[in-house]
Amino acid sequence: MRRRRMHREFTGDPITDKELDQLVWAATRAPSAANTLLRRLIVVTDPRLIRTLRQVTPGFIAVGVAAVIAICSDVETAEHELGPHARDISSYIDVGAAGENVALAAAALGLGICFVRSCTEPAIRAVLELPPSLRPDLLVAIGRPPVRPVRATRAAAPIVYRDRFGAPWA
Repeated sequence: MRRRRMHREFTGDPITDKELDQLVWAATRAPSAANTLLRRLIVVTDPRLIRTLRQVTPGFIAVGVAAVIAICSDVETAEHELGPHARDISSYIDVGAAGENVALAAAALGLGICFVRSCTEPAIRAVLELPPSLRPDLLVAIGRPPVRPVRATRAAAPIVYRDRFGAPWA
């Protein structure tokens, strides 16, 4: 977990299918609401599609990206199987858990990732040819980090309470 971080720059070197398989496997091992599979993963390796995703996604600032995993929610299944709460809340939690699993697996493999959420949903839908039932929730940009990556910003001290709000943990 100490090696896990968001990278904004990658070398541009390719990622192997074996490495991508391991990242996909990690994503599929994340918990899901009521043990119902609502996530759909799209692994993008075509440089033209990655370039187009960058163009239609304002928050996609990482350069040298070799692959992207789009983590989508099947909102139709979520609502039908589990109700509006699953569609509107649980599905996002599931996506976050899958994204974190990818982040941890990438760090273990010596890869870097960057979460991208600031996007133009209709454009993402068009680029990935998503059916109406799939909501694109998270793009995970993947690449090989440079030997000397830009120094990560120092994380703020966590704010943690014990038993109730306002009672300090430590």
